[in-house]
Amino acid sequence: MPYELKTNLNVDGDLTITGSISGSFYGDGSFLTGLSGAPVNSIHISSSSVSGYGWIIDEDSFASESISKIPTQQSVKAYIDSILIPASGPSNGFTSGGLSGNVIDKYAFSANTTASDHGDLSVNRWYTNAGASSSTQGFTSCGYNGGTLSSIDKFDFASNTTATGHGNNDVTKYDCAGTNSDTDGFIIGGVSGASTNSITKFAFSANTTASDHGDINNAVRWGNTSKSSTQGFTMGGYTTALINVIDKWNFSANTTASDHGDLQTIKCQGAAHFSSTQGFHAGNNGPTDMIDVFNFSANTTASDHGNLSVARSYSANSSSTTQGFTNGGNTGSVSNVIDVYDFTSNTTASDHGDLSVARSDSAGHQGG
Repeated sequence: MPYELKTNLNVDGDLTITGSISGSFYGDGSFLTGLSGAPVNSIHISSSSVSGYGWIIDEDSFASESISKIPTQQSVKAYIDSILIPASGPSNGFTSGGLSGNVIDKYAFSANTTASDHGDLSVNRWYTNAGASSSTQGFTSCGYNGGTLSSIDKFDFASNTTATGHGNNDVTKYDCAGTNSDTDGFIIGGVSGASTNSITKFAFSANTTASDHGDINNAVRWGNTSKSSTQGFTMGGYTTALINVIDKWNFSANTTASDHGDLQTIKCQGAAHFSSTQGFHAGNNGPTDMIDVFNFSANTTASDHGNLSVARSYSANSSSTTQGFTNGGNTGSVSNVIDVYDFTSNTTASDHGDLSVARSDSAGHQGG
């Protein structure tokens, strides 16, 4: 038969309860053993230590998968820490090709110094912003060197060597944009006889010809592409006139892109950067020094995010987890300057050293 306790119960020792219980308990917790199937409203523990209590478990691995014991805060934290991968991000920026030659430059995100030589592309190429980055390698696609190219070059972030071939795009093109997911590189828009709206995809793991991956909404050259973890965002460019459109498309699906708002003004020939939550467009033809920012989660017009240290166009781009780096380009003459700005603050970019040579119309990467 049920029993109702209408006053305090003082226990000197252990109390074992085998039936159903309800209500609230106050005490140091040591008397609560054998609680099973109990609709307990609350337990108030006055003791500063709960180690050794049978109804509490302090197990960092969570191996036992108990359904009747409460884990300690320490064990919950230890378990979560053990399964999370630190989001340290890339340490270096790379700039490949361009009008100054086939050199690959490398510079540290952490230090304001002149970039160092990191080998060469297999062939000089310019008029391409189609850079992509895996966790260990950089990829530079298409471009122009007296004729239009379809080839894809690959180089290791860890070693200073000449790049090797990694297959081809499905057609020759130049003035195209590039980005990547964790497993694939993408080549967007560009000129192949005429401006195109195609998106092609190539796997980092296989040396093959890139395949069709849908379309952006406009046939465009000189666009720039930012990225979230799951989507590409192609910004601006030139069709028969400059546009300010931001297109959004999925890495996982071969479909036509959808509208994702607009840049502040019509623009092209800039540099694209990305944080975990936002996309950025820096510079413009003209040139200009504007930096735009937009949220990946909302279809709205981009807002102002400060300025580059100098107006520039035809720049390369690299992104750390916290900052955007705009490399080289044209400021009225070809530049070797590396600019850096913070993703979290709307301020003017600052100098971050120089490329080993002045260059424009090159591709950017991040890794190492």
